[in-house]
Amino acid sequence: MTAARAMIKEPFTAGPEQTIGDVIKIFTDKKVRAVPVVDGNGMLLGLITLRIILKNVLPISATMEHGLESLDFLADTTEGAAKKLGKILDKPVADLMDENCVCASTDTSKWEAIRLMVKSNTILPVIDKKTRELKGVMTAQSTLTELDQTMKEIQAEKAAQGEDTA
Repeated sequence: MTAARAMIKEPFTAGPEQTIGDVIKIFTDKKVRAVPVVDGNGMLLGLITLRIILKNVLPISATMEHGLESLDFLADTTEGAAKKLGKILDKPVADLMDENCVCASTDTSKWEAIRLMVKSNTILPVIDKKTRELKGVMTAQSTLTELDQTMKEIQAEKAAQGEDTA
């Protein structure tokens, strides 16, 4: 089994020229937290995630590895974050996207693709490895659906073996 089996074939995407405001609307309307960024030919350019946007809104000291544990002591955190959000809303996605996002190819094994998705902690773009054309994405939900299907196959196999030995 390959990543192609566990992917969503027509994912929501953004173009590099779209704004962060556009992407936030996609996230809200489509109930997603990440979208691949593709050019006009469907080639993967990167990934934009809610996490990337939030890291650009929160104070740097709050997003550092050993940074602040809480922002509750800062009286102006809400105003400061809102100002930072206002500054990035009109920025093109290309300015913030992760150009080095982890991805799988259509022939990557299902389990390797799941490992990559777990390691990157976000959706996993699935591409044609020769052209980098986006073919789909693996999400937590599409992976869960695939795991459920695998579980059913295992149960059917066990049941068939039980019938053969009976």
